[in-house]
Amino acid sequence: MGKDNHNLPVHFVLIDDDDVSNMLAKNIIKRYIQLTEFTVFTKPEIALAFLQTINAPVVVLLDINMPTLSGWDVLEKIEKFPKQTLDLLNIYIVSSSVDTDDHDRAAGNPLVLGYLEKPITSGQIMMYFAALNTN
Repeated sequence: MGKDNHNLPVHFVLIDDDDVSNMLAKNIIKRYIQLTEFTVFTKPEIALAFLQTINAPVVVLLDINMPTLSGWDVLEKIEKFPKQTLDLLNIYIVSSSVDTDDHDRAAGNPLVLGYLEKPITSGQIMMYFAALNTN
């Protein structure tokens, strides 16, 4: 996310069909990262349209299991984005799945920077995002 952005808010894009999970994620992130902005999508199709319009780095927290498009489907569509857009995306899978196949698939995808298990914990936030603008 670049060292010159320390005073800029970290923009998180949450893509999860579960409103409660989105609320919990926002609350825990706000506790540990001082300057944050959130854009929340419960419909992955709308999130994809939004991601195609970004012009600054974002952290994407992407759920795997959603009814219309899975997180894997979303990743396949993101892979077709222009390189300048891909370079702005910092994608993390967020899932309640403890299936090792899901973990392996995430680890094998070059766009995925990490895998957070639901419910997101302060330890996970510190592990992945400690370098960001923390309290």
